[in-house]
Amino acid sequence: MKLGGRAVNRTSDSWFESPALQIAHAHISLTDPAPGERRDYHVEVLHALTPETLTSTHYFWAQARDYGQADKGVDAFT
Repeated sequence: MKLGGRAVNRTSDSWFESPALQIAHAHISLTDPAPGERRDYHVEVLHALTPETLTSTHYFWAQARDYGQADKGVDAFT
């Protein structure tokens, strides 16, 4: 988002759909956007776990965002 040092409001929600599926949503809103500057950003995160054996588990993680989609640096960071 490249908002370092800027004032924002952030709201995060997280819920479990089952013992092995957790979904999170973050809404970040600039408090003082410049004229024509974007105000709102959103991030979605999924954590999914499934047993493999009695002593091991597969863990899957995914993230979606509505900013920096063409920026390979953001892809590498997240």
